[in-house]
Amino acid sequence: MSNLVFEKTVNLVCTALDEYQRLVCKVLLPSGEDVDLDQIKAGMAWHYKQFQRQQSATDRTEYGAAEDAARRARIGLWADSHPVQTQDFRHRTQSQMCLDNSDHRIACSDTYDGPVRGNRRSMIYHWPGRPNYDDIADQNRVPFPNAVAAEAVGYRAARNCP
Repeated sequence: MSNLVFEKTVNLVCTALDEYQRLVCKVLLPSGEDVDLDQIKAGMAWHYKQFQRQQSATDRTEYGAAEDAARRARIGLWADSHPVQTQDFRHRTQSQMCLDNSDHRIACSDTYDGPVRGNRRSMIYHWPGRPNYDDIADQNRVPFPNAVAAEAVGYRAARNCP
């Protein structure tokens, strides 16, 4: 990263705010080179699936393909047989890595259709085995048969699933 941006001017292209009111941006060099994409290609970053809906279709495709190529080449973080996902490192959890039929990593929420647990204070629901699922206080726990049921009454998905 330092070789890419040290003592250089960068441009931030911000598309949204996350749940903590932080900007969700991509970093571009004045030439238009996408520093985030370069990191993913080098196997030095994950394509953050939780924010992919806020990316353009082109970026979503390019980032996903770059991560797939780095994973298949086993470079950078993918050299480890069990790379630790960022949310797992932060929360000291162990999430499943979900792949589709084309061996493309996807958000686990895209494949899971079982029970979820909502938090009545935050109006956020969580999947079993994901960060914060067991952290919801008993008085705030709301069980749902699936994500569709939770969303039907105004809950939104947690953004900490890969």
